[in-house]
Amino acid sequence: MVRWRLVDPDRRTNLVGQTGQADGLLLSSGFRAFRGVGAPMKRQTFSLLACLAIATVPVGAVKAQQTAELLNSALRSRENGDYVSAERDFQQAVRIDPENASLWNYLCSTRLLASNYKSAIDACNEALKLSTKYVVALGNRADAWTYLGKYDKAMNDINRAIALNPSYLFGYQLRGWLNIYKNDGDRIQSAKDFQRVLRTSPDNSSVMTGLGIVQMDLKDAFGAIRWFDKAIAISPKYAYAYRSRGIAREMMGDMTGACSDWRQAKNYGNKQVVQWIQKQCR
Repeated sequence: MVRWRLVDPDRRTNLVGQTGQADGLLLSSGFRAFRGVGAPMKRQTFSLLACLAIATVPVGAVKAQQTAELLNSALRSRENGDYVSAERDFQQAVRIDPENASLWNYLCSTRLLASNYKSAIDACNEALKLSTKYVVALGNRADAWTYLGKYDKAMNDINRAIALNPSYLFGYQLRGWLNIYKNDGDRIQSAKDFQRVLRTSPDNSSVMTGLGIVQMDLKDAFGAIRWFDKAIAISPKYAYAYRSRGIAREMMGDMTGACSDWRQAKNYGNKQVVQWIQKQCR
């Protein structure tokens, strides 16, 4: 695979309503991106989310209260980056209320956050058994398939999600990336999907980075750098954008600039660049 098409672990960065989208609830404010970029959600929001999720399933009053308490506890843990505790609480919740598709999807999205992709798929499967047209569960399962390199399965899920909900922004964003990751992917479709997201989410640095990679595939390093510049201006700690801009600068023969960007990417947690720095930078 061409190295600029390697999977972006931060591709969910800056999608409006990110946490809500992953859990099937679109929030009007206070989103937290999957990899820690963005404003933290206010804790009082979680109580509202719990009520919304639980109110949809008629269980006994005691079970409903127990489930709501576990959901609130899990979301607080997840907000603080404690995915082990969050998963434990969600597992208890689905044992109490195993017919609640939303709870299974919460468990799926939490496992995604913890990079436990195979078990995330298991939880999404349970959600989809209960609700076959659950768009966000399809999106989460597609995301997990993507991280596992199962791009055709991911594409099937995300195309189905978009067909069910043509307004599903994350669907277009992920499909755009999938068409980059796949060697036979449709780069023109990638650009169309990314531009569609930008019309609604104009500060989406992940999509801007994706558009830059499309330009690199078209051998337009200068055009790619302009997109990476925009992404970094919006998300100054976006490691993948620095990593990608470094490759574009390398294509243009600017190794000083490339090494500078790769070092920034390394500082912000990107491991792909370590070997490049060792071999190509002094």
